[in-house]
Amino acid sequence: MAPKLFMLALLISLISSVTSHDITKMLAQFPEFSSYNDLLSQTQMAAEINSHQMITVFAAGASATSAISNQPAYVLRRILALHVIRDYYDNNKLSHIANTSIEVSTLFETTGHSTGKNGYLTLADIGGNMITVRSAEPGARNDAHIVKLVVSQPHNISVVEISGFIIPPNIGSDHSMAPAPAPAPAETAAAPSIGAPAPHENASSGNRGLVVNWRLAGLVGFGVAIRLFFV
Repeated sequence: MAPKLFMLALLISLISSVTSHDITKMLAQFPEFSSYNDLLSQTQMAAEINSHQMITVFAAGASATSAISNQPAYVLRRILALHVIRDYYDNNKLSHIANTSIEVSTLFETTGHSTGKNGYLTLADIGGNMITVRSAEPGARNDAHIVKLVVSQPHNISVVEISGFIIPPNIGSDHSMAPAPAPAPAETAAAPSIGAPAPHENASSGNRGLVVNWRLAGLVGFGVAIRLFFV
């Protein structure tokens, strides 16, 4: 019984070692991707990448990373998610794109914030051993190209360097992840001046005074009439 349990534990350990990966540790070996690695941690995309199997991460160097680092946090996370393909690509698989183009799905497409085709990338062989990377969204202008395979765990995860990041149209148009604007301050009624009577009180007091004055005048007139009667 014991040998069977040992073999089972060994098998589980081997499977775990093959299927697990840590993108932060993988990129830490390459100083040129330190800024990109930091962004993955800051946006929590590193944990997202580590939770998936059979993926390809498109990474870019310090200059390209600096160009997108001023984006709002929610837009930055979407850009990074767009550069993670939901499939495994190494040099062998990339070579099969020769003389053609393919459309690939990314993690951004799974977030629910993509619109149209801006959650997909198009990989195209343009000759001269160059493969371009661009947004599949119609009207997208900027593109990049694959530089080299950086590191990989076969059939699990690969990191591929590209020349720059792709920012498709309207990637930040859905503001459901943006911070909610602060509520407008509530309007408060102006406090009445101290000592000044309220308008209604003043009017009613004046009316009561008017009634009292007429009643006094009536009593005085009645008394005069009684005196004249007895005189």
